[in-house]
Amino acid sequence: MTQSVHIGFISQHNAIRAQLAAALAHHICPELVIRCAGLTPTPIPEATHAVLRRLDAEPVSELDRIEALTASPLDLLIIICSPKEEALWPEASLQERLPEVETAIWHMGEPTSEEALAHLEIELAERLRLLLQARHLI
Repeated sequence: MTQSVHIGFISQHNAIRAQLAAALAHHICPELVIRCAGLTPTPIPEATHAVLRRLDAEPVSELDRIEALTASPLDLLIIICSPKEEALWPEASLQERLPEVETAIWHMGEPTSEEALAHLEIELAERLRLLLQARHLI
């Protein structure tokens, strides 16, 4: 990879889904420049910290709001939300602030158990592998 690729992950709270996606993306392709943010950021729960430790990863921009992503360039923005949460997203505002950035919405609900967190990890890893392979980054 000759040029750094900048990816942003956004979820409702930036506590589970975006953090897990960032850790997995970096695990799969360490050369990526990754940022995270949340619509309403909250502290990361211990279950997520445990997964991050297992992946040898640190939290990314734990309490950053969406506005923090507009501070530097992004190549791809991935919004991770449930279909119900999607109505809350200021998509027009994001497109206005980041007109050159490709945006994808991945419908994934917030995990409510350790089993659901494990399933989320598997689904995110597969989607990220496919995305990065399609872009010839891995």
